[in-house]
Amino acid sequence: MSELPTFTFSATANSPTTSLWRVTPGHAANVSAENDPTAGSDMLAERTKVQISQEALDTFQAYTEAAKTGSTASSSLSLSEGVKLHAPDALSEQDQQALIASLHRDPVAVAKEALETQGQAMKAANLQLSAISTTIEQTYTRLLETIASAHPDLKGAAFGFSVDAAGALVLTNASSLSADQRDRLLRTLNASDDLVKQANDLADAQIALFEVERFSLGRDFNRANYPQTIDIGAELLARVAARNAPRDGPAAGLHPLNLANNWRQQLWAKGEHKPMSERV
Repeated sequence: MSELPTFTFSATANSPTTSLWRVTPGHAANVSAENDPTAGSDMLAERTKVQISQEALDTFQAYTEAAKTGSTASSSLSLSEGVKLHAPDALSEQDQQALIASLHRDPVAVAKEALETQGQAMKAANLQLSAISTTIEQTYTRLLETIASAHPDLKGAAFGFSVDAAGALVLTNASSLSADQRDRLLRTLNASDDLVKQANDLADAQIALFEVERFSLGRDFNRANYPQTIDIGAELLARVAARNAPRDGPAAGLHPLNLANNWRQQLWAKGEHKPMSERV
């Protein structure tokens, strides 16, 4: 005599996923092949039948219908004997598809695509910077002519300017000027709406290119430290002076000066260093 195993349904009310089936000893009729030699294959088929009570089947069907409509009541999976498994929030369908797609992609292709994306971003950032650099150069040189005409004592004065985090223009390298000269000069610069806007655009464009290039050289470059790092006036005037200067003779020195005042060189020479813990 033997007991046939039967599948019984064990479900918890708060399970959000497919309920668990477990094999438990069930009660079956006493069967003995030795006492019933006519049983044969019929007996074997009977022994392998899975028995599910109607109540268990009804419960399971009701639960699966509830799961389809999202009406199950809990986010944890419960096992028999009170053991629970935590089920984290599921990814959205879009995120799941993106994850699956990334897992099947060739790593070399992924790296190549990343480089291409970065290259396109660098090209766009360079074009933006080039355009604003040309515009502000024209604006600044015209304004210097106006300043020299309205303030003869400032003609040929040595100074530079930058832009602070609040968007206002500030003087740089103007220690040779008197307080009155600095005050008049600063008011004149900030009175030019075009120059103020273009200086802010230039700072943003330089920082944007710096970030997309991902080549910081241990420097931290942002609007907070920009006025201590970049002298916009020095870069503009050095570039204008070197543009048509000969490569030899007395004016040849303008080319190294132009290079030294390029915003990248200024960033390298005067830029704020990142803390060692933040360097990549």
